[in-house]
Amino acid sequence: MITVLPQLAAAAGSIKAVRRLDRPLVAWFFNTEGLTSPTKRAAARFGLSQVDRFVVHSTRETESYAELLGLPVERFVFVPFQYGAKVETAEPEGQEEPYVFATGSGYRDYETFFAAMETLGHRTLVLASDRVLSGLTVPPNVEILEQISRPEIRKLVRHARVNVVPLNDGATTAGTVTIVETFRHGRSLVITDRPGIDDYIIDGKNALCARLYDPRSMADAVDAMWNDDVLRAELDDGALRFAEDNCTDEAAARSLVRILESV
Repeated sequence: MITVLPQLAAAAGSIKAVRRLDRPLVAWFFNTEGLTSPTKRAAARFGLSQVDRFVVHSTRETESYAELLGLPVERFVFVPFQYGAKVETAEPEGQEEPYVFATGSGYRDYETFFAAMETLGHRTLVLASDRVLSGLTVPPNVEILEQISRPEIRKLVRHARVNVVPLNDGATTAGTVTIVETFRHGRSLVITDRPGIDDYIIDGKNALCARLYDPRSMADAVDAMWNDDVLRAELDDGALRFAEDNCTDEAAARSLVRILESV
C-alpha cells in the first residue's frame, strides 16, 4: 500500500493493524501538517506505527518526525520533492516590464520582503493568501494579485527577472514546493536562509540566500540578481540542472522502486 499525506497513512495503518494485513505500507509525501495537535498525534500513532517507510522531502524531517512520533528513524527516508506538471518554456517578450515575483503562503515572511522591496523600488508581484498578508502595509511598488490559474502562475515564474521565497523560521522546513517548481522552470531564487532548505538550496549556485528577518540582506540579494545578467543566467542554469537531476517524476519513480524493494 502507498499513501500520500499523514491522514491517509494513519488510516491505512489502522486498517492494516485491525485486519492484521501482512503487506508493506509506504507513506509518500509524509509531513506532520495534519497532525499539529498532541491529541491528533496521539490518535494517529496507532496507525502510523504500522508504516514501514515514511518518505519525507527534507533530511531534517527524518529525525524530527521520528522523535515526534516515537518511531525508529530508520523508517524515515528522504526523497527530493518532484514536480511533473507542465513546464513553461517561453522567454519573456522584450517589451515586458521586468518584475520581482513572490508566491506562497506557508511560513512566509512578507513583512521583511515588503521592507526590502520598498527600499529597492522594483516592480513586484505577490500571490499569497489574505491570511498571511493580513495587517501588513503593502508598498506602492508591490501589486497583490488575485487568485489566478496554474498556467498563469507558471508564466509569472518563468518571466520574472527575480523569483523570491521569503521565509520565517516556523516548522521543520518550508518552501519546498515553490523551490522545486521554480527550479523546474529554469529559474533560480532569492530565498531566506533557514534550516530545512539545504537539501535544495546551494547559495551562489542555484540561489542567493538572505538572512532571516533582515530586509537589508534580502534587498542586497534581490538587487544583485536584478542587475547582473551573467550571475542570473548562471544561477538559472544551476537551478535547472539541479531540478532535472533530482526533482522529476522519473527521479522520484527510481527512488520509489528502491523503497518498495527494501520493504
